[in-house]
Amino acid sequence: MALQAARAWGERPTVFLGHAEAAGPWSERDRELSKSLLLYERSLCDGCGNDAAQAQDPDREGWYLVQPVVCAGCRAKELEAKQSPPEPGVRFRVVPDPAYVKRS
Repeated sequence: MALQAARAWGERPTVFLGHAEAAGPWSERDRELSKSLLLYERSLCDGCGNDAAQAQDPDREGWYLVQPVVCAGCRAKELEAKQSPPEPGVRFRVVPDPAYVKRS
């Protein structure tokens, strides 16, 4: 997660991890850490997020369970888009409803 955060923040991995000062060029360690993150991400199945070598192995058929989950934000967004199809270029943003009252 630290390498992903460093990338998202545009920071060298060693700086983010507190092993180097902010000023200065990328070190060999920075490059290797960044390449390692890319290799790891590419090793995952882009459909389910599991290790692709395992998840796509025919001998592992039946090893995985699917557990449906409901994201309240995605549900609200999809229902709104269905009820009021947006004009081209309009995107729906999901934000907390300040008038929401928790049900008991």
